[in-house]
Amino acid sequence: MPVPLAIALVALLLYAGSCLAFWLSRPRAELPEAGAGAPLPRFPDRFLFGVATSAFQLDGGGGHSDWDDFPTRSGERAGSAAGHRERVDEDLELLARLGANACRLSLDWPRLEPQPDRWDDEEWRRAASELQRLRARGISPMLTLLHFALPRWLAAEGGLEAPGFAQRLGSLAGEAGRRLGALVDLWCPINEPNVQLFQGYVEGIWPPGVRSPKRAERAWAGLVRGHAAAAAALRAGLRDARIGVALNLIAFVPGSPASLLDWIAARAAERAFNWAFTDSVASGRVRLSLPGTPSPRTAWRMPPAPAGRHSCAITCWRSRTRCGKASTCGATSTGP
Repeated sequence: MPVPLAIALVALLLYAGSCLAFWLSRPRAELPEAGAGAPLPRFPDRFLFGVATSAFQLDGGGGHSDWDDFPTRSGERAGSAAGHRERVDEDLELLARLGANACRLSLDWPRLEPQPDRWDDEEWRRAASELQRLRARGISPMLTLLHFALPRWLAAEGGLEAPGFAQRLGSLAGEAGRRLGALVDLWCPINEPNVQLFQGYVEGIWPPGVRSPKRAERAWAGLVRGHAAAAAALRAGLRDARIGVALNLIAFVPGSPASLLDWIAARAAERAFNWAFTDSVASGRVRLSLPGTPSPRTAWRMPPAPAGRHSCAITCWRSRTRCGKASTCGATSTGP
């Protein structure tokens, strides 16, 4: 066999073998088939089946949020959104009728702290009242501290990039623990930090609406340190607080299973989007892999956490990825 042909054959086998190795190592989930009339399986004891909401998505920002200054793609603004504040009991009854035994809801930070270090006591009472009404219906509350929307004044200081962002989120956490700790079963300092980063600093379609790897790196450091500061503040007042995070996970699959470049692109996207936050928390270092940013080397220390006191809410998506391009093609979510 001519040498060039032999080299080409070996290269082809290596290429095909690499694609096959990626294919065999891909995550797979196999669910049992069930007929249309089959009864739903019974949830295990202590399993939490519920819903997740955000204060801004339910009630808008009330003129105090960075989202109030940021129109949607259509140019519209949220206004009062779904008007949940006027129909709390009606909405909670819907949860009870669904059979939900858990609800992840968020604090309305822009309304709770409309000015730096000035708390709105009436808003805190409203938050406590909703938590009490959830518990009265046998629904376990999981409270999110930051669900995308920032107070307008904090956004003006730099938002996630502000030098004092982590301290500000820690202050909110400490105040929430003091006022609401007896009413909350699970705590979530930040909702989907990976989504907030990519939408706001990579895609540029959410506040602050920029596309900057350098600014994304600073914002990511703020989110990771903010989570640590919030966890520390909660545990300072609630020693046994159960604290976790809500993550959005995308199943990145190659646009073509026969393309090695697509496999590599899918794995790189998965590492950057899905696991940067957990890698940062586990390692104690701010980790983010984006084109145009060096590997961050700034270290920080996570506060010690009691064993078995972690929770995680996950939103799952599927995305078909080609080298340099990705498109989302389906979704399902679970939580809290």
